[in-house]
Amino acid sequence: MGAELTKLFELFIAASLINNFVFTWFLGLCIFFGVSKKMETAVGMSVTFTAVMVISAALSWLVYFYVMVPLDITFLKIIIFIGIVAAFVLRERLELAQVPRPFRGLPIAFITAALIALAFTGFSGLITL
Repeated sequence: MGAELTKLFELFIAASLINNFVFTWFLGLCIFFGVSKKMETAVGMSVTFTAVMVISAALSWLVYFYVMVPLDITFLKIIIFIGIVAAFVLRERLELAQVPRPFRGLPIAFITAALIALAFTGFSGLITL
């Protein structure tokens, strides 16, 4: 019983301080700063944020183990699929956008591609389990 209680305490400390979503990944900080002046709104928002994180983690686990693993879908395949779909959507939106004349066509496509590549470099630092 003592060893189990110690493990439970270690898990609680690790989850709340060491591996905390907000502290380590800076998620939800705008919510924290926006509602932390009043205690009742801060408590309500913290419960909401916790529920969203638990539900999204559970759904991600289900999708990974019951969809991606049996169908042999890797993260890279999903990123490529998202990239292809985003390219079609962005191309259509760029044609409808009011872009200055010197940037129309290929220049705005290159600028958009560069911005997307810059955004995806953020994924390179993610640790996969």
